[in-house]
Amino acid sequence: MKSVKAVLRQYRLLLISIVSIVVLYTLIGFFLLPWQAEKQLVKTMQQRLGVNASVEQIQFNPYTFEATIRQLQLNTEQDEPLAAWEKLYLNLQPLQLFRLTLRIEDISLANTELNFRRYTNTDNTLTRLADKWAATAEPENDAEREEVSEQGDSLFTLEIGAFNYTDGKILYRDEVPNEPFETVLSPINIHLENFSTEAGQTASQDLVIELENNATLTLDGNLSLSPLQLAGQVKLQNFSLQTPYRYLQAQLPFEFKEGRLDLQLAYDIDMAGEAAEVDISAIDIDLADFSIHPSEAAEAILQAGTLTVSNGRYSYPQNQLILDEVSVVDFKLAATRDNEGELDWLQLIADLPGQDSESATEETDQPAAEPTGSPFTLQIGQFSYSNGTFRYRDEKPDEAFETVLSPIAIQLENFSTEAGQTADIDLLIELENDAKLAVNGGLSLSPLQLSGQASLNNFSLQMPYRYVKAEIPVELNGGRLDLQVTYDVDLADETPKVNLSAIDLALAELSIHQPGESDALLKGGTLAITNSNYAYPENQLSMENIALDDFKLAASRNKEGELNWVQLMDSLPKADQDEPEQTNQPPLQLDIANIEINNTALAVEDQMPATPANLALMLSASMQDFSLAEDQQMPFTSNIGLQSGGDIEVSGDLQLFPAVSVNAEANVNQLSLVPLQAYLSEYAHIDILDGKIDVIASLISDQQEPFALQGDLTLADLQLDNQKLNEKLLSLDSLSVNKVDFSLAEQRVAISEVIVDALYSRVLINENGDTNLALLIKEQSASENAEANTAKSDDANGYDISLGRVKINNASSQFTDQNLPIVFDANMQKLNGEISGFSSSSKQPVNIELEGQVDEFGLVEINGALNPLNVTGQTNITLAFSNLDLPSMTPYTVKFAGREIADGKADIDLSYEIVESDLSASNNIVIRDIRLGERVESPDAMDLPLDLAVSLLKNSEGVIELNIPVSGDINDPEFAIGPVIRGAIGNAIRNIVTAPFRFLGSLIGSDDDPIDSIRFRAGRSDIAPPEQEKLLKLVDALSQRPQLALQIPAPFDETADKQALQETAVEQRIESLMSEASSDDQRETQRQKILEQLYTAAGLSPDLQTIQQQMTNIDEEQSEAELDVLAYNAELKKQLIEAESVSDSQLQTLAMERQNAVFEFIKQNGKLNADQLQTQDSVSTETDDGWLKMKFDLGTL
Repeated sequence: MKSVKAVLRQYRLLLISIVSIVVLYTLIGFFLLPWQAEKQLVKTMQQRLGVNASVEQIQFNPYTFEATIRQLQLNTEQDEPLAAWEKLYLNLQPLQLFRLTLRIEDISLANTELNFRRYTNTDNTLTRLADKWAATAEPENDAEREEVSEQGDSLFTLEIGAFNYTDGKILYRDEVPNEPFETVLSPINIHLENFSTEAGQTASQDLVIELENNATLTLDGNLSLSPLQLAGQVKLQNFSLQTPYRYLQAQLPFEFKEGRLDLQLAYDIDMAGEAAEVDISAIDIDLADFSIHPSEAAEAILQAGTLTVSNGRYSYPQNQLILDEVSVVDFKLAATRDNEGELDWLQLIADLPGQDSESATEETDQPAAEPTGSPFTLQIGQFSYSNGTFRYRDEKPDEAFETVLSPIAIQLENFSTEAGQTADIDLLIELENDAKLAVNGGLSLSPLQLSGQASLNNFSLQMPYRYVKAEIPVELNGGRLDLQVTYDVDLADETPKVNLSAIDLALAELSIHQPGESDALLKGGTLAITNSNYAYPENQLSMENIALDDFKLAASRNKEGELNWVQLMDSLPKADQDEPEQTNQPPLQLDIANIEINNTALAVEDQMPATPANLALMLSASMQDFSLAEDQQMPFTSNIGLQSGGDIEVSGDLQLFPAVSVNAEANVNQLSLVPLQAYLSEYAHIDILDGKIDVIASLISDQQEPFALQGDLTLADLQLDNQKLNEKLLSLDSLSVNKVDFSLAEQRVAISEVIVDALYSRVLINENGDTNLALLIKEQSASENAEANTAKSDDANGYDISLGRVKINNASSQFTDQNLPIVFDANMQKLNGEISGFSSSSKQPVNIELEGQVDEFGLVEINGALNPLNVTGQTNITLAFSNLDLPSMTPYTVKFAGREIADGKADIDLSYEIVESDLSASNNIVIRDIRLGERVESPDAMDLPLDLAVSLLKNSEGVIELNIPVSGDINDPEFAIGPVIRGAIGNAIRNIVTAPFRFLGSLIGSDDDPIDSIRFRAGRSDIAPPEQEKLLKLVDALSQRPQLALQIPAPFDETADKQALQETAVEQRIESLMSEASSDDQRETQRQKILEQLYTAAGLSPDLQTIQQQMTNIDEEQSEAELDVLAYNAELKKQLIEAESVSDSQLQTLAMERQNAVFEFIKQNGKLNADQLQTQDSVSTETDDGWLKMKFDLGTL
């Protein structure tokens, strides 16, 4: 056996070789290889990537195949940090190469730092490195490329036992946004185990990344490359939404503040098949505490509470997202429309990236991508939105509108975008003033259908009124609306289908006013619409009942004749007058089973008359079967009760289409005429004390007959009084117009009979010879008279008028003539008779037969015939007075002859016949037992030998007979029957001895008109000299008629006198202050200071500075501003005058001062006694050319 030493000698060379190899291997592995690797790494980085690399140490254990690279630092050519790590550790398993496996048992990378920068959309750190690498690579020849392509899949399997990436850091900078974005992801920890590229092998992976603001992203799952499969869980905690907002901030038109996101899900992705299979489950999302603000706006348009998604699932290729529960709590939304009409939300959307027209055009030009996979479907088991708030503000109206809807609650169950699926929805919104909107029903998206019930309770109309306040001419001070409706909306087809049913609407507590008016145009009451239905596209609306109860309405007409309601309608915003679009929509079909108006009060004021007319009435009405269909008869009834007395009832049938048709019965019961007083006062000084109308009539109006009436009319208890004399002017117990038949189409008026019972009239001739009726009629303007005459002419033309008869029962009249030295009074009573039938189509004259009593024992008979339409063509009238008491005629004999009649009787027959305008009249007078009385001085009396005349004419029986014929052409402008008769009497007395008292009362007094008025300046009570002269003439006239009394009014003009008093008060105040002030200033400067003092004390607007700017002139030559002191003072005084208060009592005082001035002036004259001067109440009149007229009235003592 060889010794060890011999063996060593024998194998010394081998051993030396082995040791040398080991030493060399060791040296190369431990020293040369790390040195060469470091050198090559630095060189390669520099040459291929242009990166400066530095390594503190590279270690390699050639026996364990462990490699460590420490403190690697990579910088760009600009010496900017690119990447670095503290330690990279690799544990290779070279023996695994024998089974064609490249196995790395362990990879550890600690404390890495990566810098990634994005320069443009296509330029970043990686693309620059890739471009540099490709640019420095040696070009490949065709053979090499073919070899690479033929090699195909790698022969080796890569295995990594464990990969640990700890305390990593990524510094990301993006310079694409206008404001560069930077963020840091640190620390980053990644753990990967059992990674293999071999088929069927699965690796486990864990990833934890801490983001900004303490956010954490974790991933825990498995990874398989062959086939490619991923499964695991992802969790994102406390993620600040400010991070993505900072990145997008420059592109977004709003500010995004705060916001936190928590997300977790499980994923299972299988890419083994032709189509990827993705299953994302257990999706939970919590989003909270963020707000969105328009740029530079303090208030958020969206203030988030919390958004929670629970147990969501997404499947692909099914493309289905299922969310078990979605909860939104405390979200607050706000929307604002600016004064240009732009909604902030729409503006924000329009300003989002990609919303401009150019980008939209570019996108439109691109061909649409072919859809892949199944269409997307969404299912939500339960969606809840609670305690939401929505604030809306609109600044476009003149007065900004704002409202808040809170809380808002929405519940949605079983929601799905799949066809045929219906979700349950409940919505509750609280509006202003405790109003609530509730909706519950079903919602289907495919097809789009909605159904359910909606209600709006206690809704205040103040909310929409505030929005349109500046556009409507009324003030709405109340109003509540309640609404319930069942809806069914189907939008599946091209033509939508809408069915609204069980509609109930109630409107109450309305209060509508004209601006500045305290009285409401419409107030109170309720409007109720019940059980209504609407269907579209049929466009059919049906209502079971409409009821209006207990409303109070007010209407007025101003002095210009404009009705306030019409003015309000005209003031409403007008719709565009563009031609309506042509649609296939059928016309509206409206059917209302029943319409009711109950206890509706209407107050009407008419300001056109000098004294406004007021009328109050109560209306109740009903209509059945209302419809817009053709030939639909709609029964109706109405009842109007007037507060002044009486009621009107109308019932019948109404038809609207194809033409309006009315067939009704009208009944007017005891309708008072007193409300007509204001209108009668416009034309006459007459008071309506009483009067009632009853009507029973049938009314017809249709296409063939515009208006027809048949019925009876009765006027009862009429009494008209003379305002000036405060006495009865006209009265009657009843006026019955029986069987009236009027037809507008046939232009026919037929009256069977007119019966007048107990007609009384008062006729008076005053001292000036004017009748009471003529004095009562107020003077009308020429234009009004022309219009009235034209209207009468138009109304009468072409009408066929017929009247059966007029019967007069127990009529009476009182006649007084004060135009005589002694007042004459006569009473006619018990006048009865008949006026025969009349027809405009017949030439047959009307026969008149009347008989009555005059005074105590006299008799009057009126007989004859005349044609009312042609009085001058055919008239024959006889008036016979029998047994007239001559002493009662003394007033006429005194005026005519200056003598009284002590005793006697007379019969007078007056006969007038007119044929074709030729008058032939005979006046026969028979006087019996006449005895003249005392002589009475009369300035107008004729100097006649009455005693001789009576002796000569009286026959043996004491009777005197006189016959005075009169004739002439009544069309002759020079012909007047009065002068003709007076001339005949005068000639008869002078030429022959006849009875001197023929036609007593025919004499007329003086033709001079009395002086009936004087004038005053506005705001003054002194009597001007010309007016004093008028008063003296008036006093002289009255002194000759002591039986007359002068009635002195107290006039004032509210407008002119008020303005004059305002000017006087302001000027007196100014002068008073100027007299008290001591100043060396010029008068206008001193006056300016006082005016400014008064203006400021009165608190008027605009302010003084504004007025000074308006009154400042700029010198064109010197370009200097100079205050126009005179104009400035005048403007201040004008404003003070307009603000000066003048009370009604001041106007009354001024009126009484004028009255006292006239009273004292006449009294000082001394020609009239105190009884002849009487005062009247104050009266409002109008100023003419700066003068106010005081018009006198005359009375009797």
